[in-house]
Amino acid sequence: MDASIRDISRVTREYFLNSYDFLKRKYKRQHAIKDIENFENFPEIMLQNLRALFVLSTGRCGTDFLNHVLKKFDPLDVHHEGDSKFAIASRYLYDHSHEISQRGGELAFLAGRHHALQDAYLFNKIYIETNNRLTFFAPFILSVLPHVRFIHLVRHPGEFVRSGMRRGYYTAHSIADYTKIRPKDTDEAQGKWAKYSRVEKISWLWYRTNKFIEKIKLMHPEKVLFIKSEQLFNDTEQTVSLISEFAGFDAGPDIEINVGPKNMQRAGHYPHYQNWSNVDKNAMKTITGELAAKYNYHL
Repeated sequence: MDASIRDISRVTREYFLNSYDFLKRKYKRQHAIKDIENFENFPEIMLQNLRALFVLSTGRCGTDFLNHVLKKFDPLDVHHEGDSKFAIASRYLYDHSHEISQRGGELAFLAGRHHALQDAYLFNKIYIETNNRLTFFAPFILSVLPHVRFIHLVRHPGEFVRSGMRRGYYTAHSIADYTKIRPKDTDEAQGKWAKYSRVEKISWLWYRTNKFIEKIKLMHPEKVLFIKSEQLFNDTEQTVSLISEFAGFDAGPDIEINVGPKNMQRAGHYPHYQNWSNVDKNAMKTITGELAAKYNYHL
């Protein structure tokens, strides 16, 4: 099929699905607020009582697949990305983390997600979002939502780098490339960045993002469930069982899931990790080796 026709078909389908979802949620919202007599402290009550689950990750590790899997369960209000994608905000937050106050970070998060969180509360659902761009917002989400929990979703660094190579990460050929973080002045990689290959830059992205998530896990181990994307893809039912127990929803006695692959790479070519040159393998190992070993990935 011609690419332009395929794109038009996809956009048209998304438009009608989003319009239907908007109208359905609007009707449910109007129905839900009928029984609320006093809205004086409603925002505070909502945030204090809402149950929520966010996926912390680099992206390109099964977040859209997980989104489609979890949408099958009625107790959940699941989103891959909200209306505000937080792509630029995520990069800005990373770059200026020491300049942004706690309250400022909380308000930035709520500016983009308050209405979605409110809907989940009104519908008596657990709010779930798999958007990797909220990863660096985790400290602020923790302070805004006392009952929040997280999934740390991680993929083999070699396959993540391969995906990034195929998608043109760090080529500056796309406006979206600006959203990828770069080393700060305090990062030891900053002085090497100009000489890094793209394999090294994407390896650094994998390492630095997961290193940030490790800090969240260290401070709040009881709030984070660690899942490898290989586990998610190869044993989906068991993974969902773990998530349901962790998040506190009933997935039913017999979990049977078949959603097929989602958000698969369709463009670009780069070999699988096992077919890389030793130069690229060693370059990636140098940067990711510490965490890869922690996650039991053999490089």
